Amino acid sequence: MTRKICVSFVIFPLLILSGCATSKGGVGNSAAVDAPAAQQAPPSTSVAAEGSASGSAISPSTLRDGIIAKLDTIYFAFDSHLLSEAGRKSLQDIAPVLSVDPQIKLTIAGHCDERGSNSYNLSLGDKRASAIRNYLLSLGVAAERLETVSFGEERPADPGYDETAWAKNRRGEFLPAN
Repeated sequence: MTRKICVSFVIFPLLILSGCATSKGGVGNSAAVDAPAAQQAPPSTSVAAEGSASGSAISPSTLRDGIIAKLDTIYFAFDSHLLSEAGRKSLQDIAPVLSVDPQIKLTIAGHCDERGSNSYNLSLGDKRASAIRNYLLSLGVAAERLETVSFGEERPADPGYDETAWAKNRRGEFLPAN
């Protein structure tokens, strides 16, 4: 129930702004705009708060980055690239959000915990990212909107050395595509 409410809060401002947006840059120009925004803190998706603070409307690329930042992280079992039931449910919730704005392009990053060799973890991270991509493809998301990358063990979400930390690191996450 709360997931549906959260998705509604993300989709409603997108629908409002997509009717008012004008395009000045043309095709291919959004990559240069999206790259710096991806390195900043996730932007607020509150139209009233940002509009009144800056005196201008939220740009479509900022709104897209905000939507991407709200997408769930998908977690995996130890030494596995198979999607759990919870992971499949999250992806089923993500697919309709992606269909709202065809300009949203994602990079799916596969991650692993620190156990295993670097080459093994890079391979497993790639399999995890591909599993997420393939499931989204089966839900109707267009292939050209999804890229994959593996970071192996190089970007841990939790630097700890216990099972709780390792479980947080076995994940697939969504980033704005370049």
